[in-house]
Amino acid sequence: MILAPQNANVSDLNELILQQMAGDACQYSSADKITCKASANPDNAKPIAIEVMCSIMSSSLSPGELNLKVSCP
Repeated sequence: MILAPQNANVSDLNELILQQMAGDACQYSSADKITCKASANPDNAKPIAIEVMCSIMSSSLSPGELNLKVSCP
């Protein structure tokens, strides 16, 4: 176990360790879309770019792009 004070540090460590593992990495992208409540006026909805949604780094959200290798923990 490696403890890190910030999520950015965890992401950097994960990428570093993943690069050292043998094999090719597969990249998985999240399926992002914006939905409005039934009572909301769709004319007032402002679109958010997918790039912006994928760049949000939060511990409660899955990453916009996830890189994995076979037998990666």
